[in-house]
Amino acid sequence: MQRYIFIRYYVFLHLVIVYFMHRNSFPFIKTYRPDNHVQWLSSGEPFFDELFRVITNAKEILHLQFYIFDDDEIGTEVIKLLMDAARRGVKVFVVIDAFGSANLNINTERKMIAAGIFFHRFAPLMENKFIFVGRRLHHKIVVADNHIALVGGINIADKYRGFHESSWVDFAVRIEGDICVHLAKICYRIWSKRFDIKIILRRNKSPKINVITKGNTLVRVRENDWLRGKKQITRSHRQAFKTAEKSIIIVGSYFIPGILFRKILHRAARRGVKIEVLLTDISDVPMVKNATRYLYRFLLRNNIRFYEINNCTLHGKAVIVDDVWTTIGSYNINDLSIYNNVECNIDILDREFVEHFSKHLHHIMRHESKEITKENHEQSYQFYHQFYDWFSYQVVRLSAKVLFLFSHRVDKKEE
Repeated sequence: MQRYIFIRYYVFLHLVIVYFMHRNSFPFIKTYRPDNHVQWLSSGEPFFDELFRVITNAKEILHLQFYIFDDDEIGTEVIKLLMDAARRGVKVFVVIDAFGSANLNINTERKMIAAGIFFHRFAPLMENKFIFVGRRLHHKIVVADNHIALVGGINIADKYRGFHESSWVDFAVRIEGDICVHLAKICYRIWSKRFDIKIILRRNKSPKINVITKGNTLVRVRENDWLRGKKQITRSHRQAFKTAEKSIIIVGSYFIPGILFRKILHRAARRGVKIEVLLTDISDVPMVKNATRYLYRFLLRNNIRFYEINNCTLHGKAVIVDDVWTTIGSYNINDLSIYNNVECNIDILDREFVEHFSKHLHHIMRHESKEITKENHEQSYQFYHQFYDWFSYQVVRLSAKVLFLFSHRVDKKEE
């Protein structure tokens, strides 16, 4: 009898040890929702045509939240559609970041409000004698009638549409299904400044999903807002990199991973994971580009293949792991997205989705980019480049920490 009890305890202890050794490898499929149709979109005509269609077809309620909403040609078109929607009875809620959308004219804002649009600037830089410089709304979200949504890294500005030059390279996803209820509640929480409310997703009766099957797209919403205790996107990235077995593809427009992220990538490379990173050659923030270049030696040491896109600006943020898992949204792999910004990503488990999207990324890498190798990097990398890139890296990392110190939990009046 005692021997039988001992064996039971031994087996139980063994199972506990196995679980904790491999707990990160267990796919948390229960956090995903089935029965949602998902399609990826690129910047330029594909995204904006769909945006116009979503706004035009909205019937009851429309949420838009953007970091950049410029008062330019494309911005004027979008504003006209929003005002038309408000006049036909649609409740239109618009939240833009006060810093990122500083170019939106105050007169344009008044016209939108006069047309019946509920308009709000997130975290004005100066209000009640306080300066808010750290916490920024980095969302790029549109939700119509709680049923159709656009989520990604594409802002409302001419440079994303490509009127007079090539559009910035960026991506978004179009989602149709009940996950949009979750996105709508996130938008409402930001609009109403009710950060303490819990989001309960209205769930339809559906069979339990324990495995990833062909043709069944599984989707979940991930958020990052450090000051509100939300670190879902960062955790998703780290878990995906830790458990990667075959491949990792990173689209990194402002790619400045911290020490922990670099350790995870280093370990993945050591266990034979093929890692590819798509970077930009032309950046709207040159110092950030130089800070990224400082990490080129780390990438080369770890046999990570990386590419600089030619003759245009890359602004996309996406990751693909093992040809089955994808995340697309506003989150960059850097300290600003981890600690300072309010971010939103969509995680997708679907092999067919990944196959189509990764094929597009590989086309960009092979035909529209230049691969950086040890040979061509050393030929053009002089000592003063090394010093300036090191200096840029230190300044960018320090700036993120300073901004985080200025960020604080703000009450309803301050935000």
